[in-house]
Amino acid sequence: MLPIPSQGQKLALGVTIHLRDRGMSYLEEFVPKQGLRVDVIALNPKGQIWIVECKTSRVDYISDHKWGNYLPLL
Repeated sequence: MLPIPSQGQKLALGVTIHLRDRGMSYLEEFVPKQGLRVDVIALNPKGQIWIVECKTSRVDYISDHKWGNYLPLL
């Protein structure tokens, strides 16, 4: 029996479908460097890199302070 996907996994799946439908290549749960993990990272046809963090609630959004750690990657 397959495990039931979490809300975050369902949201990431929807994001990847959206990105794929727009011609983007993507990876889920990508680790750009030790200690960081992004939910979805994508490359669009223009060569731009997108990082998508999937938040399932307002509390999840407010409590996550790691986004600033991604700025040096830009």
